[in-house]
Amino acid sequence: MRFFKFLGVIICIAALCSGCWDKRELEDNVFAVLLGLDISEDKGVTVTVAYPQTQPGGQDGEQADYAVMSAKANSFTDGLEMLRAELAGPLALHSVKTVVISQEFAVRGGISRALSELRRAQVKNTANIMVSAGAASDFISARVKEPDVLRREELLLERANGGVFYRPLMLLDLMINIMSADSAAMYAVSESEDGADDEGDGKAAEASAMAESSGKKGEPDMPVKSDGKTRICGLAVFRGDKMVGTLNSSEARIFIMLTGSKAKIKSRIEDGRPVFDITLLSDAENAPSLSDTRDFIEKIQGEYGADILKLGNRLRVRNQKVNWREKYGEAEINVSIKIIAVPHHKSPQTT
Repeated sequence: MRFFKFLGVIICIAALCSGCWDKRELEDNVFAVLLGLDISEDKGVTVTVAYPQTQPGGQDGEQADYAVMSAKANSFTDGLEMLRAELAGPLALHSVKTVVISQEFAVRGGISRALSELRRAQVKNTANIMVSAGAASDFISARVKEPDVLRREELLLERANGGVFYRPLMLLDLMINIMSADSAAMYAVSESEDGADDEGDGKAAEASAMAESSGKKGEPDMPVKSDGKTRICGLAVFRGDKMVGTLNSSEARIFIMLTGSKAKIKSRIEDGRPVFDITLLSDAENAPSLSDTRDFIEKIQGEYGADILKLGNRLRVRNQKVNWREKYGEAEINVSIKIIAVPHHKSPQTT
């Protein structure tokens, strides 16, 4: 008799313990695709997320509709909690493809704390970092009006990895560079609703901010033109965790070439001064001019003081006691361009 009572108790306990107490259906989750950070009016932070309201596909193959929501708070964590309180379901950030940081936020510095909070919120290390000339919330609102937002962000990373103008800067890479080096992230603008172009009157105010911050008058060149509301027009330069300037698309192209496999760099110390000899191998058609390349070096070294070429990494290997931040401005950086012949493949002869 006792055995059956004991067995009954075990069965009751097993029944009560089975199942998930906090079960939620997958459809109830809100999966953010874009996340933005701005400085609010009270010097706090404005957190913005864009997420699909409907699932793409269906019988008619319609695109997903995206919603944009923002919250102003004292910190990213507080803003995130405010967003989660407003949404019907849990907010998932592991699905974020791009983190958009406003130029104002990036120029203020101290973004290392925000990046740490992003990681704690389960934003993936591979999320792309992008800087917007204007407010990140405005940029995201414009970007979700473009077709197939999710696929667009995925293609952006795929093409940038093998592109000649831009290279993605991932969340983890920026965090590592803050501690040991400098960085360059994609720099973007949002266009006016009437469709801006190089000659028109509807140019975005954000583009002017970029030109002003780079120390040059006029609009930045935008090599990519489409019917979209947003444009990537250069690179944002970071010295540590603070944005110090921008590079237009021509300068970004030189940066990509000098950090690629066809740039040969030799380093040495002469009379206590670091010396770098950079030889760029390129065919005649794609080679930048030597004067433009030297201007680029002068800009990142003299004007910005940012070692985005990571020359200091080469020097530290041999000279562990060198204070690179102090020596970088004194370094002699010599650049030469060597034109190489491109082999012409003969078409097979037919008999």
